[in-house]
Amino acid sequence: GVSVAICARGKIELDDTVAYLRSLGVQALGVPTDMTEPQAVQSFVATAADHFGRIDILVNNAVTSTQNTFEALSDDEFRHHIDVKLMGYIRCARAVWPHMRRAGWGRIVNVAGMTARIVTDYRMTNGVVNSAVTNFTKHLAEQTGKDGITVNPTISIAVACFPDDGSTVAIGAHSEDSSGINDNQGDNSMQLAGAVYVYSRTGTSWAQTAFLKATNPDGGEMFGY
Repeated sequence: GVSVAICARGKIELDDTVAYLRSLGVQALGVPTDMTEPQAVQSFVATAADHFGRIDILVNNAVTSTQNTFEALSDDEFRHHIDVKLMGYIRCARAVWPHMRRAGWGRIVNVAGMTARIVTDYRMTNGVVNSAVTNFTKHLAEQTGKDGITVNPTISIAVACFPDDGSTVAIGAHSEDSSGINDNQGDNSMQLAGAVYVYSRTGTSWAQTAFLKATNPDGGEMFGY
């Protein structure tokens, strides 16, 4: 496995997560960090590099959300979402790139969201930011591929569950009243008719995500791309 450095604003939750990871035998480090502060991000990456001696993989997953109508959303609410997620991702990528470039290898994964592709009620700032994250990912991949660094987005539409017996894979759909992962006994369960793929080629700048199709148990299509 890999050694893991994580950051968050809340120290209590951060310490709890680090303790859990260490209980699993993972070498883990937690550093309180605010993604809206460029120097704090630089310090986090430098601390992680000093502690572990290298940085191979970056997973950007900062998030915030403001749900409201367009008329009710202020400039500051748009700016805050952009600053936390889009600019947070940019700051982290900027900080790790020199480490990966020196090593001649690296992987950057930017967690976007389904609102990059679809419209949902009262989530305009999410859509704007997730679309920007996806576009930033493509542009960054064009520049880092020559250094052996691939950059890919993920669009979290569902959570895949893989049964040990090799039977049909079930995926749990996200909904506002969902507790998260649903098994294939739940009301929101679905059977996998397609797959979620994240493609990357070592040493190239090509990055792409594709979601094929999911169907519900009675065969009707739930959603697809």
